[in-house]
Amino acid sequence: MEPGEPIFDVPRSCTIYPELVFADRGLGGSMQKLASASGTGVEVVALATFLAKEKLKGSESTFRPYIECLPWDATHPLMWTDDEVDLLKGTYAYDEILGFRDQVQTPRPRLTQGMPTPWASDRFCASIRDMASSS
Repeated sequence: MEPGEPIFDVPRSCTIYPELVFADRGLGGSMQKLASASGTGVEVVALATFLAKEKLKGSESTFRPYIECLPWDATHPLMWTDDEVDLLKGTYAYDEILGFRDQVQTPRPRLTQGMPTPWASDRFCASIRDMASSS
C-alpha cells in the first residue's frame, strides 16, 4: 500500500451530508427556509434534524445500521450546563463549545416554523435533543 492510497471507499449513498438533507422530500424545504433565515450553523441543525427523523422511521430508515451504532448514552457539550462548561475556562475546548453554541443558537428558534406537523411534535423535538447529545 502506498502513502495516500485509500484503504476503502464509502459509497455516497451510505453517507449523510447537508446537500442530502436539503434535497430530502419531507424535510428539505423546511431546512432550506431555515438556512435562508438563519445562515451559519444551520448545517449542524439540519444534520441533527435529519438523523432524528431517520431515527423515528426505525426499521424503515435506509440509515438504520448507522443510527443504531450511535452512542445514545453520551452527552454532547451542547447539553452541558453553563457551570459545567465554565469548568473548562482557559482551554481550547471552552472556546470551541461557546463557538458551537453560538453557531447553533441562531437556527434553533426557527427550527419548527413551517415544518409539517409530524416533524414539529414533542416526540420529534425529543429526538433532536437525543441526537444532539449523541453527536
